[in-house]
Amino acid sequence: MSVLLTGATGFVGMEVLARLVRDGDEPVYALVRGRDRADAERRLAGVLDGLGLDGEQRGRVRAVAGELTAPGLGMAASDTLRLLDEVTDVVHCAASVSFALPMDEARAINVHGTRR
Repeated sequence: MSVLLTGATGFVGMEVLARLVRDGDEPVYALVRGRDRADAERRLAGVLDGLGLDGEQRGRVRAVAGELTAPGLGMAASDTLRLLDEVTDVVHCAASVSFALPMDEARAINVHGTRR
């Protein structure tokens, strides 16, 4: 069993990520916005640093570069295939809570992104 977590770099997602790795033993794939895997890993590393996880816990968290508003979640084909094979649960925490966003942009993230 493994989990795909969206929104791991956000306020709610960070807390969910911490609980998933502290209370469980399954791998967690974190869908993180980034130009590529290295960029996603850098963003996620900053979150992991702030959570105070031990080495074993950190080792179970893997960044997957993606974009919630893109077709196929913006993931590389190899990542999509791996996740389809390994992920048993999805925890969706990604959202924008900014009231300053234009309505079409907010819908793209919060409604259409959820559908994907």
